Amino acid sequence: MEGEDATDTLPEKIKRMSREGGHVDVELTDGSTHRAYLIGDYELEEPEWSGDVGSFWARLEFPDPKDPGNLEEDQYPTQMGEITAKVTDNGWEEIELLTDVQRVKDDELERWEGIRLGEIESIETKEDEES
Repeated sequence: MEGEDATDTLPEKIKRMSREGGHVDVELTDGSTHRAYLIGDYELEEPEWSGDVGSFWARLEFPDPKDPGNLEEDQYPTQMGEITAKVTDNGWEEIELLTDVQRVKDDELERWEGIRLGEIESIETKEDEES
């Protein structure tokens, strides 16, 4: 990836990509690519001791609502999503792309839920084209 420092951790990479602007193309291991905009909102929880597992997530927004194709009757797609990962002694594991859906009951928002779109192969910053 252009401008990428091989020593960047996932949070550093996400922070740098957020500053660069434009959008990111997130390629999954199944070969599909999803365009999204990093919102700049992320959280890192480092493992506290050897053998512990920490977590990382970063918020993003898709240009259009992302329908994962397996929604239940009371779930509705949104434009929101996230990148999640586990942090272990061995580095970053299970780096995944999720889309957020709303679960609605009786016309009231009950809760937000993340649905897995797939494991991330690569994330690349792209400049937005002028219209």
